[in-house]
Amino acid sequence: KGAQRAAGDVDKKHANDEGGGSAAKLRSALPVETAPVRTGLYVRSLTLPGHFAPRRIVRVAAEIPGRALEVNAEAGTDVSADDVLLRLDERSAKAAIAQIDAQIDAAKTASEGASIALKRTETLADSGVVDLATLDGARIAHKQAKAGVAVATSARVSADVHLTRHVVRAPITGRVVTRRIEAGEMINPGVPIYEIADLRTMI
Repeated sequence: KGAQRAAGDVDKKHANDEGGGSAAKLRSALPVETAPVRTGLYVRSLTLPGHFAPRRIVRVAAEIPGRALEVNAEAGTDVSADDVLLRLDERSAKAAIAQIDAQIDAAKTASEGASIALKRTETLADSGVVDLATLDGARIAHKQAKAGVAVATSARVSADVHLTRHVVRAPITGRVVTRRIEAGEMINPGVPIYEIADLRTMI
């Protein structure tokens, strides 16, 4: 029995020695590295398929009929608000203005003559040389001559407005996506000839 106990103690010691040696080998075989903890921004990108389109597309039309004399903006062109897109033939409008200017000059001349005649008639009426009917006639002629100046001047203002309508301008800043007119073609009022996309806001 004593011999068996001694043999068992030897086996336990041998097992303990082997276990300790294995643990020591494991610790030496697995080195551990340490690093400081840092804070930062983690950026992750995600790509998805999609389609972008301008939120607003403005259709541009001429206000008056006419022949396109000058076409400036083509499809794909970037334009700014108030840029000239197109000019219509202005020759008839400018001829009308020249005629109105002649009418204004004639009306002013007539008004000046009527004013001189009225003053002369008033002097003669005060002297009793002419009667009141003649004086009234001079006053009416003077009033009509002044009205003629006013009418011609008003016509000139309207002609100026009509002339500005021969120029089609970009209503917004954007990109021309459609053009439906070429130089020399006739234009009807209200028919869209340009489409401009506002690229500042996309959907």
